[in-house]
Amino acid sequence: MYVLNPSQLAVIYASMKKTDKEDALKLAHILEGCREERLPVVSVPGEKELGRRKLLAGYRRAKRSRNRGINQLHGLFVSRKDPAAAKSREGAVKQLSGYEQEEAEYLLKSLALCGHRIVELEEQMEKESAGDEEIEGLQSIPGVGPKTAFAFVAHVAAERFENASRVGNYLGLVLRVYKSGETVRYGRITKRGNGYLRALLVQSAWALTNANGGEKLKLRYEYMTIEKSKRKKTAVVAVARRLAEMMYTMMRDKTWYVSRPFTAGRKEAETLGKLALSA
Repeated sequence: MYVLNPSQLAVIYASMKKTDKEDALKLAHILEGCREERLPVVSVPGEKELGRRKLLAGYRRAKRSRNRGINQLHGLFVSRKDPAAAKSREGAVKQLSGYEQEEAEYLLKSLALCGHRIVELEEQMEKESAGDEEIEGLQSIPGVGPKTAFAFVAHVAAERFENASRVGNYLGLVLRVYKSGETVRYGRITKRGNGYLRALLVQSAWALTNANGGEKLKLRYEYMTIEKSKRKKTAVVAVARRLAEMMYTMMRDKTWYVSRPFTAGRKEAETLGKLALSA
């Protein structure tokens, strides 16, 4: 049995007639004329991975609900003449009246429920992570915290990828390539895969650039921003991709983080040498 990725099958996503029967018939014709290695097969996660993904999805929904409620409360507080008069949300609500006060009290109750749910889910993730060698090993990387390590293990299984570069592509951290004749142009990253994990990796990359350790990736970031004059956001996304590849390699080899020097090409090495002498 195969599970295929419909986004990579134009005959499915570009069809004008979308029914299960039509899609099944088209897939049957594809299987008749394609070799197994050419099929866009999607690996089905196991029960443990699915459970962890559900925890993350619930945690993300709870955080979104809380942020939405906070923004709605702030919208109600805008009508107050002196927003800085109250030292707490409860005190600010008392300054409202009528419908605004009722709405604010309802939002406060919702925020309390969201906060309680977030604490519960965080405790479940901590319990799930306890004793897991892969999650503990990934946290040995500077800048990588418990949530990033948990999310990475939930969405990336080392045995499903042939090499580290496939992980960057899976997470949407690689650049789009536009090629016509001899002209090659690179666009923005594809942003495929799980957006929440991609955001966590970027946050970890920012933390790594300011953390103790992580010399190889930190020097790569400095090289891109100082010597290559790349934008900081562009450089940190490149570091996030390298970070994801490193995390995959550690999971595959069952190792912990070991600091390694950044090795650039000949021209890059000469430039870095001059930079070191001028420091």
